[in-house]
Amino acid sequence: MLKPFLLTVALCAVSVLGCTTLAAEDHDHDRHVDLVGGPFGDFEHEGDLVGERTHDGEAVYLIRGGTKHLIPSPEVYHALFGDKKQEKVIWDHPHFSMHEEPDGEDFSKEAYLAFVSNHPDEIYLYNHHKFHRIHHEAMGKYQFDADKAVEVHHHELDDNLGDDIH
Repeated sequence: MLKPFLLTVALCAVSVLGCTTLAAEDHDHDRHVDLVGGPFGDFEHEGDLVGERTHDGEAVYLIRGGTKHLIPSPEVYHALFGDKKQEKVIWDHPHFSMHEEPDGEDFSKEAYLAFVSNHPDEIYLYNHHKFHRIHHEAMGKYQFDADKAVEVHHHELDDNLGDDIH
């Protein structure tokens, strides 16, 4: 499992890029989880970015399919979401503990968005050596930033297709 990135490092990298830094207050919440109704309350947090403070630093996860998916670095965060979601990170949610919620597959350190020149409106997530087509409704739900997509050759895409993201 990838170790969560330290927010202090993330904030420095974000500041260097000229982006707005993540604002967070230090709260001491009682962490309690109620798993009735399934992980993350029947997907009520689907598409959210959830942040967690630990003694090792801070980590940010995307909630997808009722599980949490670690975003391993500020570079991966910006390659997928740009600056759109920074203000939407939910820090230390009082109704569930990130330690008790199910883990999904972490994003790879090489994750990015891509497109093929003859189909620029079809966006793909490159993650773990596979290209996953992101359906239009999923682009909105997860707020991926299509402007961050880079062009890839169709042969590279065709040889490494993964499951679609709905």
